[in-house]
Amino acid sequence: EKLQGISRDTFLKALKAEGIGCVPGYLPVYTFPCLQGDYIRKCIGSDINVNPDTPAADRICYETGFWFLQNMMLSEPEAMDEIAAALRKISENLDELR
Repeated sequence: EKLQGISRDTFLKALKAEGIGCVPGYLPVYTFPCLQGDYIRKCIGSDINVNPDTPAADRICYETGFWFLQNMMLSEPEAMDEIAAALRKISENLDELR
């Protein structure tokens, strides 16, 4: 809501442009190759019935979730100020991001 329709990917590009390290996050577990096809059959002797009807997980993985890079979170307190300043700048320039 605070981003007023700006996509996660656009938001992440804006954060990166401000020098803030971040990544989209994880993919849903059911997409992992180790849970599909020949690999899983070789490991356990059968398939696993993975139900991909997970709209909340999919939305988080593909549309909303993201991670700051670990080194950002382990740096000096000034880095937290830089993150806050970048978030403020992005929120003040949403029209330009559209």
